[in-house]
Amino acid sequence: MGRGSRAGWGGGLALGLMALAPTASAQDLGDIRNELRTGAEGFSRALQSLTGFAALPGVSAANFTVGGDALSSDAEIDKYVLPFSEQFSDIRALGGELYTELTLGYLTYDQTAELLPTVSQELGIQSFSAFAGLGLGFPLTPRTTIRPILLFGYSRIQDNSKFTGIDGPIYQKIEDGLFADFRLDTALLGGALQLAYERKLTDDIHFTTRLRYNQLHADTFDATDAALETSSNFGVFTAHAETNGPTGLSLLERDLRWIVFAANSTFTESTGTDISFFFELGGGIEIVDPGVVRGVDGVSLRASGIRGEQNVNGWSAYLQLEF
Repeated sequence: MGRGSRAGWGGGLALGLMALAPTASAQDLGDIRNELRTGAEGFSRALQSLTGFAALPGVSAANFTVGGDALSSDAEIDKYVLPFSEQFSDIRALGGELYTELTLGYLTYDQTAELLPTVSQELGIQSFSAFAGLGLGFPLTPRTTIRPILLFGYSRIQDNSKFTGIDGPIYQKIEDGLFADFRLDTALLGGALQLAYERKLTDDIHFTTRLRYNQLHADTFDATDAALETSSNFGVFTAHAETNGPTGLSLLERDLRWIVFAANSTFTESTGTDISFFFELGGGIEIVDPGVVRGVDGVSLRASGIRGEQNVNGWSAYLQLEF
């Protein structure tokens, strides 16, 4: 998982195995596993906060490379999100307009860690998540809207690690369901505050920006080992600024618009990837097609480059619905 955490757990286990292998008894291995459970709480919390990186709206879908160290290779992360949102001007409550959102997320995390000269672990983590949001939009000015949002969701994080090397089978037996081949089912509840601003720079060049802070409580209610059933709190801040304008071209009798955007994501707690923040700069083309589906203005094709802490490098290329 995170470089320092994974190295620490692997190192502690390595010392025990160096003393026991290859003649360790079942009781000895059981004792080591019980000792490892004392570190499971922090590991579980890092996995829970990975959900904020994996599925919250505003955190980019992309391919990330996170720098490794002497004990581990670079981590490869592929992240996909499908966000939907709509503000209903004809449904009002408490002076605001009803706002809803749904974000579906999928993430893969692959990394190889050398635990001993005689054993390596190939991590293969997957995260599936769904977040729903319900809130109200209040106009602060004709161009500015503030939205308090209630968030609730679910995530499943699972691992399919493989151990290689002479001592691989011993590690597999001790870590199975704990730090390898684990599964966590987690309920999430929290809130967000979003500030959205939009204006016309000229008659046909538009500028929008969104600032958002999410605070979540995560509770793992089922896992492959009871030591992983913990709870935690974490926050995610996102910022996005975008300008779009006409290209003078059309496709399928629909206008094409150019897009330039910049974004930032900052995490108040470790995401299990050692990423605290990253920045993104990109552009794209939008096919304008309002009125076909309520709330959907068109579809855009986007690409971007990403740089961040811990030698994070990334890129993205994706289709996005425009609301």
